[in-house]
Amino acid sequence: MICPHQILISYVSTAILVTLAVVLAGLPTPHSRRWLRWSISRWFMVSTFTALALVSYLMAGCTDNMWQKTVVIWDTSFQALLLAATATTLVAPLEVTMRRIIIQMLIIMVLAAQLITVQYCFPSLYYYSYALYVCFFIFQVRYYMGRFRRFYKQTERALYVHYDDDESSLRLRPVRYIFNSAVAIGGIMLIIFVLPMSSWLYTALVVLYTVYYTWICVTMIGYRIKGDYIIKIVGEPVKVAETEVATPLNSGAAVSDIEETDNSIASHYDKLEEALHKWVEQRGFIESDVTTEQLAERMGVSRNEFITYFQQVHNTTFRSWRMRLRLEEAERLIRSTPGLQVSCLYELVGFNDRSNFHTKFTEFTGLTPRAYQQQNGPQD
Repeated sequence: MICPHQILISYVSTAILVTLAVVLAGLPTPHSRRWLRWSISRWFMVSTFTALALVSYLMAGCTDNMWQKTVVIWDTSFQALLLAATATTLVAPLEVTMRRIIIQMLIIMVLAAQLITVQYCFPSLYYYSYALYVCFFIFQVRYYMGRFRRFYKQTERALYVHYDDDESSLRLRPVRYIFNSAVAIGGIMLIIFVLPMSSWLYTALVVLYTVYYTWICVTMIGYRIKGDYIIKIVGEPVKVAETEVATPLNSGAAVSDIEETDNSIASHYDKLEEALHKWVEQRGFIESDVTTEQLAERMGVSRNEFITYFQQVHNTTFRSWRMRLRLEEAERLIRSTPGLQVSCLYELVGFNDRSNFHTKFTEFTGLTPRAYQQQNGPQD
């Protein structure tokens, strides 16, 4: 017997998923090579939404539990592939190839075909065939998890090196949320696979993935708005800065040559010191999403020279030095600004994340921003 609520929810789900597919398909994308892979990941999601919408529509009036189980496990396996491809594309664009995607799709189609064949020709063996597909799904999820974690760590390290700040992992947060939520959904589906399929269970499933993919669509749009600082690093192979190797001095080198070299380095550092002083006066340290290479280029030196300067002259790293400037600026703003909204302070001093700012400020001053304001802020 067909339940009216199943038909209604299936049609509503179809409408929502079609809308999500249209929204993502029509999302403007910059005409740049580094956005190419993001655009591909967007089309992966459009394909997922379209397939789900079609399944929801065709299965609206289905009451055959065996068919429902077949369609659910095939569709879930297909979704797992596209979700993994989407997340991996966002952290390691060059590692996702259409050849690999097509091969995995063919494997999924072959397993689905054998399940349908067994369902029609050897119904007594159906649950053995179904168990084989469940084992494949478990292997599939474990494989995707391993690949994603490996590429995620590589990209996190690349961001850490290029942006030289303490918030590198925060930049990848949307992608991590997408993948972790997909793994959680996969775990839920494994439980559902072993439960007896019913009209109510199937309806709950439709509601679950409709809500979930609506959230995925919103996250993808947010990534499109804020993701440029990720893509411009991970869209190309990481370039390792060339180390400048000094020419060895031969045994006959004059002492005056060594002194001339030392004087040249000192003069170079003096110019860099002057450039940094102007940069600090202009409060350049509050600018976020600037790579070390970009800043070194502004100062007229290489990245290696820039890093070496802070090690030799300031006995610290640029990251720690800039962090101190930002926290001192936060102190100054709290002391001098009446009615300052502490909740927005992190943006004013160059942090991208409020919780990270709160932690660093508390470590630096021994007080939370709110407590520091209460003790040291201007009195009304």
